[in-house]
Amino acid sequence: MMNPKVSDERVGNKNGRVTIFVSALLLLTILLVAANNLAVNNVAAQTSPPLGAAAAYSILGNSGVTCTGASHVSGDVGSYPTTSVSGFPSPCSVGPPGSVDQIDAPAAHAAALTAYNALTQTCDHTYGSGQDLTTLSPLGPGVYCSAGSFALSGTLTLTGSGPWIFRTGLSGASTLSTSPNSKVVGGDPCDVWWQVSSSATLDDNTQMIGNILASASITLDPGATLDGRALAVNSGADTLAGGNQVNGCVNFPVIVTITSTIPGDGTTTFVSTIAGIIIPEYPWGVFLLLILMLPGYMLLKRRMCSR
Repeated sequence: MMNPKVSDERVGNKNGRVTIFVSALLLLTILLVAANNLAVNNVAAQTSPPLGAAAAYSILGNSGVTCTGASHVSGDVGSYPTTSVSGFPSPCSVGPPGSVDQIDAPAAHAAALTAYNALTQTCDHTYGSGQDLTTLSPLGPGVYCSAGSFALSGTLTLTGSGPWIFRTGLSGASTLSTSPNSKVVGGDPCDVWWQVSSSATLDDNTQMIGNILASASITLDPGATLDGRALAVNSGADTLAGGNQVNGCVNFPVIVTITSTIPGDGTTTFVSTIAGIIIPEYPWGVFLLLILMLPGYMLLKRRMCSR
């Protein structure tokens, strides 16, 4: 007959080895995640600035907002210090969820100006005036600067996970201008930023994404669309010439549906929906952590069951 004491010692030794293994596995995972986060921070030093009170606005003018042809804006519309807003509710429409909001426009203007200044970040790439971004496509995250203006004559593709920051006018006030039918694709519109030291003009049928923060005016020519915001921070008006769609930039909730079927029945199904869950963009290290923790959990579960 086996000595109970010896059996207990063997079980104890086995459980001890399992505990050491799991602890070492978790420690290794933590170190890997820390190294990954450090690498991410070193590669992507640029940051998206908070917009505060300006976040609700799709269109924010400085010396007024004018909409001359049928267009639609999803977020708030306002202007400050000149409070003139024309063309709403007809021929142009706003919301939902937005509205013509002049009450919050002063705070939104101050927040937009703060965000504009926060975009003055160290350049990763610097180009001469008039650089056509189409010729650089595709572009990964980074801070792209021009001594003068930026242009867009075709399709600019953004790859990876942002933010992307485009700055014009390192050598003085300058513009952002697009050609007809040009477009920007890829990337998260909430994480694309255009710091324009003068005026921005989106030509006919341009498909633009990102937050345009211009020191002067912002003009959307007929058919131009913007997934993002148009915020004039120092002077100038916002003008929508007609057929424009400005979708704003918000973190929409993800709707998660959970479906379960009664075991042994197969006909009765319960469906529950959880709304308002925001899924952020985690670095790959977090997913690695979850994957490596799974075998550790299984080992601990087996250990508990063996007692």
